[in-house]
Amino acid sequence: MSPGPERVRDAFAGLQATLDDTSTENLEAHRTELTGVRDRIDSWMQGHPDDYR
Repeated sequence: MSPGPERVRDAFAGLQATLDDTSTENLEAHRTELTGVRDRIDSWMQGHPDDYR
């Protein structure tokens, strides 16, 4: 079952908050999680173009 737009927006906000720490150490520590969330959001958005114009 696909998550609704609210859950995707929440995941994206979390991704942005983590990236806003901007330190290389933080990004390296969370690299796998960050790229995984990014990829899942991208995949979801491909099937829901009306939610993100």
